[in-house]
Amino acid sequence: MVDASRDDAMDSHIQTANVQSGDARDVVQARDIHGDVHLAAAAQPRWWASAAVLSSAVVIAALIIVWPKSSDDASPDVSVPSELRVTVDMSHNDQGPWGYVSESPDFLSSDLVGRLAEPMAAVDRALVKEVRSLEGAVSLQRHLIRLHLEGPVGGTRVIDIRPAIRRTAPPPSGSLVWAPPQGGEPSSEVLLFLDEAFPIVQASEPMPSPPPGQDGRRIPTGPYFPGHTINLSAGETHEIVLTTFADSRSYEYELTIVHQIGTEIRETKVDNNGRPFRVAGMACSGPHVASYQSAYRMVSGLSVVAEFDPTHIDLGPSRC
Repeated sequence: MVDASRDDAMDSHIQTANVQSGDARDVVQARDIHGDVHLAAAAQPRWWASAAVLSSAVVIAALIIVWPKSSDDASPDVSVPSELRVTVDMSHNDQGPWGYVSESPDFLSSDLVGRLAEPMAAVDRALVKEVRSLEGAVSLQRHLIRLHLEGPVGGTRVIDIRPAIRRTAPPPSGSLVWAPPQGGEPSSEVLLFLDEAFPIVQASEPMPSPPPGQDGRRIPTGPYFPGHTINLSAGETHEIVLTTFADSRSYEYELTIVHQIGTEIRETKVDNNGRPFRVAGMACSGPHVASYQSAYRMVSGLSVVAEFDPTHIDLGPSRC
């Protein structure tokens, strides 16, 4: 016999066991949830509704700010230049050996003359930079240029670097300030000889069996371009170290960097911070003799002091 009242009671229990009523402040704990749990919260003041809306707005705004963009929405890297970027570094010339000439006999101020006469002045790079930065300064016989290249958006390929000579003249004979080499004069791997009829950037190799004191000296081996090219992807960098030489004349020049984007050939002009690069040979008055209106040369103690007779400077057998 089936106890109908017991079954009805069980059905009623199943239907109501997981239906709870009470204050939201009370803890409701259930092991097996088969239905809904209803918590009747007490009525709250109306300002809670406004606070809830405000809190939601703040959370949504924060999510908008910090939510990462997808790769499809990424903006281009603003650090990558739109055109080939070239940075010129002349700071290597602030270490020995170094030398500068000028058309003016008053190239150096009395203050600078005094500081150059102090011991170790010839190796004071800040002081040498001050001389190099003077108006009218011309590098003596050689200077080194570091070209820092950075690829533009889409990349490019450097196919040539050539000098554009803007002015040539006899070597200046106004002033000489010189810390001559004490041994060999090593040069970089890319060379440019402006005295040649058609100066081009040349590759080089170490001099075989160099003379005593000239270890590291390099000799030209032929045109660097077009046998070499420099491929630059977007943002990729490359450094070219170029040493320029002049013996017989004075030169003002720029560099033209020829590069290719797709099938288009472009040219980028490079100078020394708005001024032309300047290099000049020695003002020679005879075999192994130089002549200037004023001259200062490094002596023992690495001081740079005035020459006794600037019009007749004995250079030894290797110059003029």
